[in-house]
Amino acid sequence: MKIDDVIRDAPSEGVVYFLLAAYIDAVWREGGAGGVHPVVAKLPLSGVDDVEARFNLLAAEVSRAGVPGPRGGEVIQASVAVFGAAAQRLRRLRGERDDGLGAPAPATALPTA
Repeated sequence: MKIDDVIRDAPSEGVVYFLLAAYIDAVWREGGAGGVHPVVAKLPLSGVDDVEARFNLLAAEVSRAGVPGPRGGEVIQASVAVFGAAAQRLRRLRGERDDGLGAPAPATALPTA
């Protein structure tokens, strides 16, 4: 199972941010792919808009003709999948909230008359 698969199934925003921060620390803090904007490796993450901005930077890098070297290109392409999954999961989790403060309460069936 890949990290982007785990992120897609994350039960909460906190888990998404934890997994993404661990990924950034493991891959990008050690140099990741030279030539990509350094904001990709910056911690802490500051919300879904920040995650989406990093995803957009990486996606733009992939679409450029000059993706840096073989290792860098692989890291960037894998990172597009990871950041994309994180942004999508965060948006989905936010959409599932009913009051903006937490997960919605489970539905309870009312007794029939």
